[in-house]
Parts: sequence; structure tokens; C-alpha cells
Amino acid sequence: MLCPSCKEHIVLEDYEDTSPFQCEYCDAWLELDIDESTYLGAKHTVLRIIDDEDLGEV
Repeated sequence: MLCPSCKEHIVLEDYEDTSPFQCEYCDAWLELDIDESTYLGAKHTVLRIIDDEDLGEV
């Protein structure tokens, strides 16, 4: 997947893990957003940038 902040390729080992993580290139906090049963298919998975308010305690 591509980081939405720096557009670098990120390799994800587990596409079901939705815990926040940092991009190894730009250090932006990212989270997998999995939307099930959408008009885009059975599962639509995207990376989204989260800010400090969404981060909470990691």
C-alpha cells in the first residue's frame, strides 16, 4: 500500500490488524480502515492518517 502522506510503498504483514503504526519513511501515524460490504466490493481497505487526538494511548 502507499502511504497517504509521503506516497512511499509500505509492506503490511497483516491486513486485519487495525492498530495505529508509524510510516517508516515520514513517521506519520497511520491506521488501516477496513470497510466491509460496500459498493466497492466485499472489503475495501485503505490507509488513513490519524492525528494526535485520534491516536490516544498507543
